[in-house]
Amino acid sequence: MVSLDLKTVFKQLNEAYVQCSPEELDDRIHEIIHHALLQYDKTDIRRASVLNELGGYYRHLFRIEESEKAFLEANEIFKLLKGENSPDYATSINNLAGLYRISGEYEKAEKLFLQAIQIYKNTVTEEHYLYPTALSNFALLYQDMKRYEEAAELLTHACDYFKKKPDLKSQAAYATTAANLATVYIKMKRFNEAEALLLDSLNAYEKTLGGDAEKYGDALNNLGSVYYETGRYLEAKEMYGKALKICRNRLGFDNPKTVAFENNLKMTEKKIAPDN
Repeated sequence: MVSLDLKTVFKQLNEAYVQCSPEELDDRIHEIIHHALLQYDKTDIRRASVLNELGGYYRHLFRIEESEKAFLEANEIFKLLKGENSPDYATSINNLAGLYRISGEYEKAEKLFLQAIQIYKNTVTEEHYLYPTALSNFALLYQDMKRYEEAAELLTHACDYFKKKPDLKSQAAYATTAANLATVYIKMKRFNEAEALLLDSLNAYEKTLGGDAEKYGDALNNLGSVYYETGRYLEAKEMYGKALKICRNRLGFDNPKTVAFENNLKMTEKKIAPDN
């Protein structure tokens, strides 16, 4: 039997994400991954790559136990075949840390993030794309824990790295990192800095993802929040309206994010409406 090429597996997965309806997607993803796992045993590094993809899929769906199981098996394979001090192992435990973050297991997440960052620092160095990416992920944990100063420090470091790189991948990463840093600044009521970052983020998103991307809409919504908090209600209304339009187009009218954006717009319109 001809061995299944890993590139083919990921091509099939990417096609499924794009082409399948939400009702069809789960069955198709499992069909592709199950077929691959039958061919890749625990002595094959390709099995770990597929399991990481499965763990990420489950994490997105908040299927915590299934995600953890997939990530843990991937970790063991990378540890066995690549060693505990390899970048591949660091990426694998970074993925698991992200799962523990969203499931509220902050102590576990922090330990793994710190371990991954140290491995990257010792192997690929701080000048490699993986290092600032890990810092950005770690910052999300500190943001969840309301440790805003530490989150801002990590995100600032990551922003400085991505901003100076001209390639589209780095510029897209900069857009997201800058938007995340702006969110932290909003929490810290540093609104002028947040506004500048969001404007920069929107510009980067427009160049890399386009002005109709979901992340572009998220940044517009956050900019609306800056304007709302500083009493600039007309500008807030404009940003919230644009964000809502993108969200409706991307996610539909009943999605929780769409509803939240709509509530932001209604709240702002009440501020603008003259007193009865």
